[in-house]
Amino acid sequence: AIIGIIMDSECPKTYSQIMKRKISSMIQEAVELRENNKPQLAISRLTRAIALQPTNPQLFQERAEVYLDLKDYESAIPNFRKAMSLAPGKREELSSRLAGVYFLYGQALSTEHHKDDRALEMFTRASECNPDVKEYTMRKISCLLNLQRYNECLVLIMKELEEDASSPDLYVLRAHLNLMFGDTTQAYHDMCRVLELDERHSDALMLLRQLEGKGQQCRDQAVGSMLVGKKVDALKKITTAIENNPSVADYHVFRGAVYRRLGDYTSAVDDFLLGMDKCGHQLDSPTYTNASRQLTLTYNDFAVECFGQGHFSEAITLLNKAIKEEKREKGFYVNRGDCFYQLSNLHFALADYRQALELAPVDWTLRCRCAVVSCELALLALHEGRLGQAHELFSAAIDGNPKVSRFYVCRARASHEMKDTVGAREDLITALLLDPDNQETLSIMARVFPGKSKSMILREPSVPSIRAKLEANLLSFLALVKQQGGKEEGHGLTDEEIVEAIGISLKLREDSSTDQTLADIHPAPEAERLC
Repeated sequence: AIIGIIMDSECPKTYSQIMKRKISSMIQEAVELRENNKPQLAISRLTRAIALQPTNPQLFQERAEVYLDLKDYESAIPNFRKAMSLAPGKREELSSRLAGVYFLYGQALSTEHHKDDRALEMFTRASECNPDVKEYTMRKISCLLNLQRYNECLVLIMKELEEDASSPDLYVLRAHLNLMFGDTTQAYHDMCRVLELDERHSDALMLLRQLEGKGQQCRDQAVGSMLVGKKVDALKKITTAIENNPSVADYHVFRGAVYRRLGDYTSAVDDFLLGMDKCGHQLDSPTYTNASRQLTLTYNDFAVECFGQGHFSEAITLLNKAIKEEKREKGFYVNRGDCFYQLSNLHFALADYRQALELAPVDWTLRCRCAVVSCELALLALHEGRLGQAHELFSAAIDGNPKVSRFYVCRARASHEMKDTVGAREDLITALLLDPDNQETLSIMARVFPGKSKSMILREPSVPSIRAKLEANLLSFLALVKQQGGKEEGHGLTDEEIVEAIGISLKLREDSSTDQTLADIHPAPEAERLC
């Protein structure tokens, strides 16, 4: 009985040792058969061994290697996968080996006709098993290209570049795909990035030259279209030029000018600012100077459009920007003054008109504007009892345009209130000389010349001297207008035309209300557009 117990306890140990030796022997035989180029016999030995010990990962790995010698990838793959499941400790090593098998299988499939989709699957699995090997991803990209699955290919390339932005070939590949999708701007930037990594990269240099040449060609075509008035066609051409070569500041300035001509001021401003940025804000750059000038004119044009639609506050904001960039342009001050006038902000309007007049002292339209606003402010001051200020403002209005009869009538009222009878009488006589039919003189005439009619007043002894003084003022004003007509407009005006121009009396209302508009009292209220 004791001997039986001892034998029973020793049998399992003996069986295990025997089985271990048996499996080792079979593995050794398989290795020798494999070395002697007898793979099928080697597979047979390993298959018998697996039948005896199906949980041994080494057996599956050895059989997978023999299948691999036979390039039987479909049989090798499941054996490697089984070995991985049985040996968790060797998972990383076996996963790397399995990735290599997938890769080899993918390469084999890619050489066969119409097998690119299957090859793509193998390269994808290889990349999943070992994502650190970039060759697997590149072959996957190649298969996607062969299958014309360009969107997926582009997404994969972008993902790879996010992880590693140091591969020139990936940038070149993405550039070609972007060109295929019509995104030439991104293709241009990709080529610039390639040259940053490798300044002698031949493919990048060639493609960049092509894009720059195409950009210049489209720019020349845009110029030709603008010369014949085809603005929309010019916009399309210059946009294509920018897409091919977005680094040229001149292209943006040109497109901004086209947008301005088309009335798309927001887009024009954006392009001018881009052009200035791409010049590096170098003040001595001709392109920067041109862009800056065009930008200020666009602000002005935009303001003119806002003025026409009644958006006076918005127009002022735009003109503030224009004046900030260019403080020597009188038109900007005139336009802003007109906006202030429409908002009944007379003090600011007069300040802008005077600033413009400093820049163009011989501009008689500006003098007329100043005269109109000065008169309105004077009427307000007179109504509020500020007689000295009213008299001063009426005098300024007369200096601006000595042809307007009512200016003298109003100043006569102020002089009369200030007990200056002599001044009041002189102004009233001047008003009658300018416009004998002015009905406004009736209200003040009885107080300044009690008991006298118009004919009696015009026979006063002081009339000849007052007439001479008035004629001298009008001749000076005539000379001023002629000076402007010759110097600023580029042509002379006849005396008859000038007399007719200054003879347009500004018909101010009888009351002192401030709700008049320039359209009521002056023929040139609209903001002028600069070329």
